[in-house]
Amino acid sequence: MTMFRACFVAAALLCATAHAGGVTVSLRTEAELSQPRFTLADIATLNCEQASDCKTLAGLYLGSAPRIETAERLSQPQLARLIRRLEPRLTKQIIWSGANEVTLTIATQTLPAAKLVDTARAALVTAYGEAGMSAASQYPETDIKLPAGTVSLHARTPDFPARERMSVAVSVSINNRFYRVIAVPMQLTVLAPVLVAERDLAAGSRFSCEQVQLHTTNVARHTGLATQAICDRPWRMRKPIAAGDMVTTAAIEPIPDVEQGAAVSLVADFGGIRLESGATALADGRIGEAIQVRPALSTTAIKARVVGSGQLQAIGK
Repeated sequence: MTMFRACFVAAALLCATAHAGGVTVSLRTEAELSQPRFTLADIATLNCEQASDCKTLAGLYLGSAPRIETAERLSQPQLARLIRRLEPRLTKQIIWSGANEVTLTIATQTLPAAKLVDTARAALVTAYGEAGMSAASQYPETDIKLPAGTVSLHARTPDFPARERMSVAVSVSINNRFYRVIAVPMQLTVLAPVLVAERDLAAGSRFSCEQVQLHTTNVARHTGLATQAICDRPWRMRKPIAAGDMVTTAAIEPIPDVEQGAAVSLVADFGGIRLESGATALADGRIGEAIQVRPALSTTAIKARVVGSGQLQAIGK
């Protein structure tokens, strides 16, 4: 009898030891997630004999939330395998209860498309100015479904000439975490004065703003139109333009430091002796470029480097 009682006490102690620090995980039937990643505490109720065990298990990140308007299911065996990999120390102490599987969805909110359009329009104002600019939205949606959380919008300011139809990229962040980029199509009007030739302008001739009139037009409908901004420096015609046509940036070019056929100053060094003479440029050249020139009183061309406006340094034949 005494031996039987001793065995009973030993078994009771063993059982108590086995359940010491036990953890009960009660799985929910459904869980609506509010964060991009979810933990065990988001999908189950925990009951632990040791508070530290519950704290450890509750904070285990088990995966990413499903996409909007989709649902995912996780079963008890799947969760048990995840926990065994993430926290093997507590695996044997877990007692499962509740649902056999949990259905996961993500909490959503609705963002009016008008806020997206306003953000895109503000970026266009920054890029092209408010005066003379108007932008009509062509975005097809009225509302956008997003995950729950604090929404912030940031539009990429265009860094290219205005076009009549263009899209503005708007970045959407939820709780300061990037979520997605939405392209917002816009129809743009930018009224600005452009240069219109008063007379025929021949290729190779000098160009100045005294040869044009200002006409206001929608520059978003055209590409490469010249504006008053070019009037502060000298240009020459790269291509001919007929009277009444708009001047484009492709039709003009900056006057080079040395022009073909121009008289230039040529410097040559021979063993410490510096000689300077006149020459004729046989090609256009800009500072740093090497071109052919013909020295005065010579019929032979030599190579020289442009070092300044109308100035060249001889470098050989």
